[in-house]
Parts: sequence; structure tokens; C-alpha cells
Amino acid sequence: MEQIGHVIGSNELTRQEYRQVENPRFENATSDDRQNYQDALYLIILDSFRLSSQAPTDEEIALRSQSWTRHLMGVVPEVELQRCFDRAFADHDSSFPVSAYDVKSAYDAILADERAAEAKRREERRRQLDAMTTEPKYLICDHCYNSGFRQIRNPNDPDGRWVVKCNLCNYWFNRRVNG
Repeated sequence: MEQIGHVIGSNELTRQEYRQVENPRFENATSDDRQNYQDALYLIILDSFRLSSQAPTDEEIALRSQSWTRHLMGVVPEVELQRCFDRAFADHDSSFPVSAYDVKSAYDAILADERAAEAKRREERRRQLDAMTTEPKYLICDHCYNSGFRQIRNPNDPDGRWVVKCNLCNYWFNRRVNG
């Protein structure tokens, strides 16, 4: 998973852990957290009504933002609200305003897309590592360690060694082919 810059102790937080720390449930949140979340939702709900050509009163918007805060806080992080609304609006095909359900399903779709992208990156990396261990140009020769030369014993002198060209690996062939 992608690492986030916040550090608690010496452990870096993953994106999911960061969301859980930065997005407390409604019951556990402070009044400032609730107010900030509600303010962000107020603006999003206002956009939702403007885009649907409806003209609700400020009281209706405030009631809706309180209700959305109660149900979405702890489910959709505050930093993701605008992105989720944009995604919900893009996927929305009704003349009614975007609802909290649309925002939540957009958040679920964003998480699913992120998981799929992470799985794709992981699979690509695994494929690259597999290629590095199976393709001849990445294999390391046990005799010359890809230097192209290996040591052999001198048959006339048991303590002496000769350095000879290694013919046991593809080093010289690869040099000839690849330049």
C-alpha cells in the first residue's frame, strides 16, 4: 500500500490506517470535528442542489448536512468528500440531487479502483521480478558471477590458479549479441 507521510512512533501509516485515524466515527468525534465535517458537507450539498436546479432553504440544507454528517462521518473521510461528490455526480443519471448514498457508493467505487490499481501494480512488479529470475540475461553464473572469467586450478601447481574465459554461462554470447 501507499505510505502516508504521518508517522506515529516509528511506524508509517498506510492509506487505510491514515483514513481510520483521521476520520473518527461520529460518536467518537469532537464537536470541532463534527462541525468541520458538517461545514464541508454543507458546501457539497449546496453544490448538489445548485446542479439540480432546485432552490432549497438554508434550513433544509442545514438539516440535510446534519443528517449526512451523522451517517457519513466515519465512513467517508472529510478529505475525500469533494472527490466522492465529483465521482457521484459524474455517475449520477437522475434529475434529483446527489444523495448521501451516491456519495458513499462513489467512495466505495474509488476504493475499489485504488485496490485494483494497487493489485495491478503489484502484479506488474511480480511479473518483472519473475522475469529477472528466469531470463538468462538476469541469471548470475555461479562460476564467474557474470564477470566472464573464472578461476580454475593449475594442474601442475596445486596452490596456483588460472583465470580462464567462462564458457559455462552466456556472458560472452550476450556481449557479442548486445555489443
